[in-house]
Amino acid sequence: MNEWTVIVHRAAEAELLQLPADLRARFLRIAEMLEDVGPQRVGLPHVRPLTHKLWETQIGRAPV
Repeated sequence: MNEWTVIVHRAAEAELLQLPADLRARFLRIAEMLEDVGPQRVGLPHVRPLTHKLWETQIGRAPV
């Protein structure tokens, strides 16, 4: 059983659904990694800690 669960706040869900397909797919892949191994093992550049139990997911496009 996984110890981590990714929860998308209702207010953020609409914004997530409006993202281009490639960024939504990137978010879903990062969410899977988070649930599989936890945020400490995923780490930068995908996630970073904000507070004790709150982590930021970074899905922005890589610079060209």
